[in-house]
Amino acid sequence: TQFARLTFVVDRDSLDALFDTGATVNLTPEAQAALAAMGDMGSVRRAGSFIVRAMFERWRQRHPDRPVIERAEDPTALPMIRVASITVAGLTVGPVWFTQRPESAFPEYMSKFMDRPVIAALGGSALQFFRVTMDYPNAIAYFERPQ
Repeated sequence: TQFARLTFVVDRDSLDALFDTGATVNLTPEAQAALAAMGDMGSVRRAGSFIVRAMFERWRQRHPDRPVIERAEDPTALPMIRVASITVAGLTVGPVWFTQRPESAFPEYMSKFMDRPVIAALGGSALQFFRVTMDYPNAIAYFERPQ
């Protein structure tokens, strides 16, 4: 059950994450309204990315101006934070929304299925900026920005 792991960078921190093309977030009405006020009229159910609580709080403390939506996810009421940019495979993209996850979600659970511990899941809110080709037998991923 070796799930694919990738590394991405935020604020010069290198973070290991589950490659999660199925990461999904269901928004609360409050989150829908907050996103609409930012010009985002996207779906109530959307592709997402996830990060453990400690890193979420670290990002919030480092950048108090970053948008945070409290009680964003239905039904967990967990918050979301918008990161201006991330770097994957040397390519910088953004902004990317991350929904908070409990501290145990990745280190204690998903990491059991990975080659190394992870603290995040990188899903469609980040992967939307790329064309990704996965070569699972050779454990290689190719990332490129579509023209």
